[in-house]
Formats: sequence, C-alpha cells, structure tokens
Amino acid sequence: MRSLRRGGSNQGADADQDTASDDDDAAAPDEDVVPEQEDDDGALPAAVDEDDDEQVGGAGAMLDGSGGVTGAVVAVTGGDAYIARVGRMLTVQQAALLGAADKRPVWTAAGEAMPGAVLAPVHGPQGVTSTTWEVCTPEDQGLVLPAASFGDLQTAAEATLPAGLAARWLTLLRDTHTTSDGAHTHVDWSSPAQASLYEHLHGYKDVLYTARAAPPVIGGASDPVLDACITHALGHCLRGRAEVLRHNERLRAKAKANSRDAAAAAVAAALIAGKTHATAEEEEPDSSEAPQDQGFTRPKLLVLCPTRAWAKQWLDRALQLLPCANTGAADCVSNRERWEAQYGPRQDEAGHNPRSVRHKAPGFASVFFGNRDDHFRLGVKLTARSVRLFVDFAGADIILASPLGLATRLEAGDATFLSSIELVILDGADVMLQQNWAHVEAVFAALNAMPTGGAAVMEGLDVMRVRPWYLDGHAKHYRQTVVLSAHGAPEFSALLRQHCANWAGVARTKCTYAGALSTLASKAVTGAAASHAFTRISAADVAAAADARFAHFTAVTWPRLSASAGGELLLVPSYFDFVRVRNFLRSQDASFVTYCEYTDPSDVGTARRDFGARDAKVLVHTQRAWFFRRHVIKGASRVTFYSPPDVADCYVALATALGGTPGGGEVETLFTRWDRPQLERIVGTARCAKLMAPGGSGQFLFC
Repeated sequence: MRSLRRGGSNQGADADQDTASDDDDAAAPDEDVVPEQEDDDGALPAAVDEDDDEQVGGAGAMLDGSGGVTGAVVAVTGGDAYIARVGRMLTVQQAALLGAADKRPVWTAAGEAMPGAVLAPVHGPQGVTSTTWEVCTPEDQGLVLPAASFGDLQTAAEATLPAGLAARWLTLLRDTHTTSDGAHTHVDWSSPAQASLYEHLHGYKDVLYTARAAPPVIGGASDPVLDACITHALGHCLRGRAEVLRHNERLRAKAKANSRDAAAAAVAAALIAGKTHATAEEEEPDSSEAPQDQGFTRPKLLVLCPTRAWAKQWLDRALQLLPCANTGAADCVSNRERWEAQYGPRQDEAGHNPRSVRHKAPGFASVFFGNRDDHFRLGVKLTARSVRLFVDFAGADIILASPLGLATRLEAGDATFLSSIELVILDGADVMLQQNWAHVEAVFAALNAMPTGGAAVMEGLDVMRVRPWYLDGHAKHYRQTVVLSAHGAPEFSALLRQHCANWAGVARTKCTYAGALSTLASKAVTGAAASHAFTRISAADVAAAADARFAHFTAVTWPRLSASAGGELLLVPSYFDFVRVRNFLRSQDASFVTYCEYTDPSDVGTARRDFGARDAKVLVHTQRAWFFRRHVIKGASRVTFYSPPDVADCYVALATALGGTPGGGEVETLFTRWDRPQLERIVGTARCAKLMAPGGSGQFLFC
C-alpha cells in the first residue's frame, strides 16, 4: 500500500519503502506498486460559473429529480433539522466552550441495548453480542436539535430527504425486497441499528459507529449502514445546492423587475421632458438583501475511503440513488468510462485480477477486494440534470479521496477547497488506522480553515452571500463528522476530541464482545488446544506505558525467549516498537529474523524459511505486515504479543497456527490498563473487566 511509504517520517528510519505485497510467494515482486495516477482534482480556478443545466429547472429539478423545465420550488418536508442546523448562530461564549481544549465528554445512554443478532443485517463484526448508543450533547448551552424518531424507513425517507432522492431509495429497496406476488410495498428499517444510526445522522451529531465490519456489500445488495450515510449526505448536499439555486432565481427575477421599472420610469421622464426616447441602465440587486446561503467554496461533502474499491462502492451506490444520475440521458453521468477504468478492478490480459485472494483468509478478501490502490482523489459535481465526475475541486460538491491522496494534495499548501466542508465521512476507518493515521489527522487539521489565498480566492466570491458562521470562523462547529469502523480505537476518540467541535454533540456505539477466545474455542483444531496467558504491566499513565512495556520485555520476557529451543514468534503492534525491540535484540546478539511492512518481499521469504527451519530462534513480526499480507507463519511453537493487536482476527490467525504444535503451543499477551479496547475484543467484555481489576498478581491463564 502506498500509504506505508508516504509519511515515512512518522514511521521510522526504514519507512522509505513500499513493499506491502500480499502475494503468497514472498519472493515474487510486488505487483501492486504501480505508477501514481493523477486524477483531475484541479488547480482551484478562481471562479466557477453556474452551468446551463443548473439553470434549467433550478431548485425544483434539483430536489424532485425531474430534470425538467418546471421552475417550481419543491418543498422539502421534514427539513427542520437542516434549517435549524444552518440557521443557528453561536455566540462567542458558546463557540469558546465548544472549542475548549480541556473539555471532558460526559456520556449518557441513548436507548436500550440491541442484541448482536440485529447487527447481522447491518454487517456487524463477529464477536459482538450487543451494542448500544451513548450521546454527549452540550445541553448546558441550549444547543440541542429536536430529537427525531421514525417508526419505519419509508416515513423517515419521506420526512427528511428531498422528494426525488427519497423516491429513488425507496424504489430500489422495494425492488430488492419485493416478492413474486408484489408484496412488501412498504419499506421498513433493516434493523433497529440502522434506524438509530439514521436518527443520529439526521440530528447532525458527530457519529462514531464502531459496529461496521468488512466486508462492504459487493454486488447488487444494499448495505444498510452505507445507505443511511449516503442518503443523509446526499440529502444535505442537494438541499444546500437547491437553496443556492432558489435564491439565484429570486435575485434574477428581482433584477429583471428592477430593470423593467427603471425603464418605465425613464420613458415617463423622457415624455415629460419632451424627448422621443430614453434608456435605463440595468440595476443590480440590492446587496443588503442578498441571502446568506454559501460558504467560501462550493465543496460541502468530504468522503474518505481506504482504497479505490471502497470509493467505487460508495460512489456507485450514490449514483444509483441520485435522481439526476438516472434521467435516461446519455450524458447524465459524465466520464463514467474513465471512472470504471481507473477505479474498477485491475485486470490482466486473461481477464483475472492479478492480485488473487483465493489463498487468503476471508477477512483479507473482504477488505482488499477490487482495486487496492490507496492514492486517489476526485471531485463530483451535482447539477439538476447530471452528475459530473473528475471536476476541479472548486467546482465540486463532493470530494472523494483517500487520506494519502488528499494529504499529498495538501502538500502544495493550499487547503482552500476544504474551507467550507460541512460533512465528513470516514468509511473504513479501521483500515486507515493500519495504513497511516497521520494522513487522516493532516486532513482534519486543514478542514474549515479561513481562506488565505488572497485575491485569487476572493475573485468570483460574493462575500455578502457567505453564511455568518463562516465569516465568524465557526465553520468547524457546524461540521458533522461520521466515522465508520469495524472496532473502536483510542485514535478515533482523539480525532473527535481534538479536531471536531460540533455544537449538536456526539453519538457513539458501545459494543459488548464475546471475545476471540470464544471463537478459538469453537474452532475445530487438530491436536491439543493452545494455552492463553495474559500478563498485566503497571503503568502510571499512557505516556509511560511504552517504557513500562519495554522494561518488562527486556527483564522478564526476553530471558525466557532466549532460553527456548526456537519457534518464538513475537508480534509487535507498531513500527516504533519494532525498531526498539529490533535494536535491543541486536545488542544481545540474538538469533532472530524480522518481518515488517517495509521488508523486501525476497527478504520476507528468507525470514520465513529461516524461522521455519529453526535457523533463527525468534521472528519479530509487525501487526501491519500481517494485516496487509496475512502470510501463514510455519514453525512457531509459541506466540508472544508485545501488546494486544488492534485486529482480533490477527490474534485468532496466529493462535490457530499453533494447532499442530505438540501440547497445543502457548500464547502470551502483555497488556496495560490502557489496552482495554484491544483486550476486550480478544478476551471478551466480561473477562476484560476481571483482567483490568486492580490487585492480584497480574497473571491470567485460559486453557
């Protein structure tokens, strides 16, 4: 993955290579590394004129999807949340409290716990036994949108979405679920989880949804989580664009009326003065009455995806739902062939995907399907009659990109196109966490900054039509952030805490896990079952945890590993820990080999062979290398996790590989109290509470 190479300063001294091949033959060249394709994201032209197809039909066609020359304004039922969102004005004191660095969230339960079974239609991750919602709202400041509750999906769609978008969504769902006798004319929620997710989205809260697991749905079936997010996001974009077009029509009509009145007055004055003819200059609309309906730039929606295949899934579904993309006209979606060529699966001459996943575990194929390139960005423009792909960012309504693709675009130093983003969606945040989370943080740091481009930015911008909260520098308080992930992580909470200050508050899911140990117990493994030991390490705070873990490893863990006969697999969570442990082993003249995300494929094959033949006692493996390659490591008799892995499947895969070891093998995991989210997914919520309880020896064994 290219994101492993980019941002090498964040990964260590050896982070200048891109070798994350997942081919089964470790000695084969990395086929996934291809020359970067520069998408036409544009150089931010100074001004973007209204297109002809936006003039035709105007706001009415944008909302009802007719695309015809109706000129009528379609009322959006249930638009209270949108109106309340964009119409509220924050005071200076309220904005200061929302952006306070020392704010501490106070979470309260919202609704009853939902059993894990209801997550199945929403593609919930394995091992989740129940989930519930928690909310944190700034109620003490009176900044709360009216709570929405919809009995069924059809009512919610018709009450909250533009007419054309709601009709398209409901029609597609009816086509999917209609039986041969024509039943199911009414559309219900896929599950209570989908209903609650949409209600929080409609309330414009920031959403941290950690019960979405790969695989995303591939093919014709709909993904309820994705549908809820896409329809809400498209509804916001369409409603905002229709508002601008409606005001444009009003201003043009007023200008024409003023021109006619001025001409009539000039003729009357000429007749009185005895002149035979008179002319009047056309008057401009009164700027004091200009509607405030815009931002500094046009883009309002930012969608971040880990790979081109994830992005293709997102936009393909959006094109199915958008009325303007389904008018039947040949040009209703521009550059569709280019879209399919650049974002579809890369094929070899025989028509097969050159990066086969047939030898990989199902979890790998569900994440790395289709085109796995992680460097891309493009702009999408919505008009009344068409969708235009690969447009300049300044003329786009939607920016669809990977964190790496957008981070490299920001290296030019111009982040003006992100100044007016009102909604951000991170789809597959758990995959981005394994790529390079620093790119995500760089993007969020650039969001909603005041434009600094000077005259180039101001040209073509009607400042009188910019919303007041943009001019006040409060745009970040009006931005909704949606994070979709297979599991929780401290990085997600830190992102919301440091870069998000939504005045509507935050909603997050809280999951209860059965644990990976339960999964291992249910697997049919030949030979004796492995024993699972967990060792708690004391650390005063999260900053001291890394040093405490390393001290325990050098004083307690390493003497045991060095005294063994070999077959010691050591998995470390990050490249920083990898470098630290590697340097220590070198200082000890230890018999070891390494396998990290930056290891050359040919060296990976050599390391695996040496370890399997016991020519090296220890194999130091990184979690990211496992995540992107999923190689089966043969010859291990014991696995030591330097800390609990973020991905529970990693624990299961390596522990299962010990099934053929005499005696079942041993698995040991070092953890601190700061590793609760990762540990909970491995041992389960109930067991995790016992492992985290103070006192005792800190040694736990499960057989």
